[in-house]
This record gives sequence, structure tokens and C-alpha cells, in this order.
Amino acid sequence: MDAEFVQMQQEETEYRSDGTKKVLRPARLSLARVSVLRGDGPKQGVPFIDDHIHTSEIIVDYVTEFSGIRCEHTVLYYDLTWAHKVSKMATSSRTRRRIH
Repeated sequence: MDAEFVQMQQEETEYRSDGTKKVLRPARLSLARVSVLRGDGPKQGVPFIDDHIHTSEIIVDYVTEFSGIRCEHTVLYYDLTWAHKVSKMATSSRTRRRIH
């Protein structure tokens, strides 16, 4: 299992006159991608979950150098192919018979 995160809020810090750093508010992270691989059998090592997680909050840092996540990975989009299949199933002859 592997998880990648994005930063939702930057860390707020204060530097004191003696040079020490005090964290006033820690950075807030959010899950952006999760991957789970098969452990046994002929498909060992093949992912069976590999999904990007959508968030409606503003992302302040994608931490791309560590996570590999970019803006386009987190944008929610409408899959027209899937929508067409669902629409086709809903209007199939068997469904029409049940409705009428």
C-alpha cells in the first residue's frame, strides 16, 4: 500500500530571538492518491486500487517533487464514456418494459 499527500495549509512558524523555531500551526495534509498492490497469486504486484482522491478544498502545495501529484491529477472530471454506457443501460429494452 502506498499513499501520496498534498498540502492544504502551510506551516506557520515563528523564529525567536535566540534562533529557535516555534510552530504556531502545523501544515495540514490531505490524501491525494492511494495505491494497493496484490500480494499473492499470479497477479502479485499488480495494483487493484490506484486512485486519485478529489478534494473540493484549495491545495496550496502539490508537493510534486515527493508525491508526483500535479494539479491535473486532482481535478474532478466527468467521464462521458461511462455516462453514455449508463444512459444506454437505462434505455435498454428490458428497462423500458419494466417502466411501461
